Amino acid sequence: MKMIDVSKVRVFRGCLFVLFMLFMRIGWASNDDSTYNIVDFGAKGDGITDNTQFINRTIEACSLRGGGTVIIPEGTFLTGSILLKSKVNFFLESNAVVKGINNLEKYRSISDLNLDEAYYKVKPRNWNKALLLGDQVEDVSITGEGVIDGAHIQDKKGEEGMRGPHILFLSRSKGIKISGVKLRRASNYAFMSYDIERASFDNLLVEEGWDGIHIRGGKDIRIRNCRFYTGDDAVAGGLWKNMVIENCYMNSSCNGIRLIMPATGLKIVDCEFRGPGKYPHRTSGEQKRRNMLSGILLQPGAWFPAFGEVKDILISSCSFDQLDNPFLVTLNEGNWGERICLEHIRGTRLMKAAASVESWGDSSLKDVRLSDVSLSYVGNKGQEIVGRTPSKPLTDYRALPCWGLYLHNLDRVILRNVRLVCESGKVSPASCFDNVGSVEIYNVSF
Repeated sequence: MKMIDVSKVRVFRGCLFVLFMLFMRIGWASNDDSTYNIVDFGAKGDGITDNTQFINRTIEACSLRGGGTVIIPEGTFLTGSILLKSKVNFFLESNAVVKGINNLEKYRSISDLNLDEAYYKVKPRNWNKALLLGDQVEDVSITGEGVIDGAHIQDKKGEEGMRGPHILFLSRSKGIKISGVKLRRASNYAFMSYDIERASFDNLLVEEGWDGIHIRGGKDIRIRNCRFYTGDDAVAGGLWKNMVIENCYMNSSCNGIRLIMPATGLKIVDCEFRGPGKYPHRTSGEQKRRNMLSGILLQPGAWFPAFGEVKDILISSCSFDQLDNPFLVTLNEGNWGERICLEHIRGTRLMKAAASVESWGDSSLKDVRLSDVSLSYVGNKGQEIVGRTPSKPLTDYRALPCWGLYLHNLDRVILRNVRLVCESGKVSPASCFDNVGSVEIYNVSF
């Protein structure tokens, strides 16, 4: 009978156990590994290769495993439309560039947005093409330190015979985080969306292109610590509920913040608006206009009928320098509003039009408060229409019968610590109140 060496069996079993545990650890590590590098899926950062399929393949693999992080390493990665997925973080490392490819056939839009087109004022399908886009996604993020370059690709069939794809487009989505990256040379808007919730934009640099962030339908939105140098409005849109724009720098050759639809619970805090624009207005053609129009332009219904209320608006601790007009608040037909507060406002070297708060709708604007407001105008003779009632504004500021502050069709107004200064020796009045109800004035100087 052959004897079995028990010690060897024990060693063999021990080796099997170690191999088993090592195998399990490798398996667990693979299962837990939620990071996917686009280079491992065939992408090349040589600035030449079309990486559209490789980047989308990486995102799809990440999504199928339940989500994770898609890494864009150092390099310039040309691509067409990238489809974002839920629970996927699109992360750009330092010196990583995702650049739009100069081939319009490589861009796509969401085939069926399934939105109330009249309510959201949805643009035609071709207008909604984008470099990165997603529909009905949740917990999606774009983070890092790299650049997303729209490359100013022109589309002769686009708006104004030139506008191409947006950089980012989202619709019907929730839990959005965009932080740290640089958005440059958008061929239309840097960010465009319809019907989004719980979105944060933090520490972004937006340069050139048309609008910076344009949201039509947004709830619980935060825009913080961002810098805008845009060829159109820095932040625009409407149908906002509980939006905070905080500690942002806005330089534009159009407007800083333009509201074109109703909003409630809007806070604009600690923001700086400074002209003239670093980059020319995108649609000014050979004129290459750079003057910044209004810092804050809240004007629902100016571009198209946009019925609803403008309520609980706070503009606080903001500065305006070298602008044509610091702020303009206007209600149109089908709009009503109340509780508009502007406090701790500083305006310097203002050039063309008085600040104004107005209602041209069916009802007056109620409970307007200006507190600790100082506006200094360098003046522009001939801009005022002295002694005449102005017409309703169209889409921007216009000539007014005074140079400093114009109020129209308001009820319950409080002015406290308001100072208006003009350096050019104006002959027109500093202020004009037209059809204003109850007014309380404390320490006001013109």
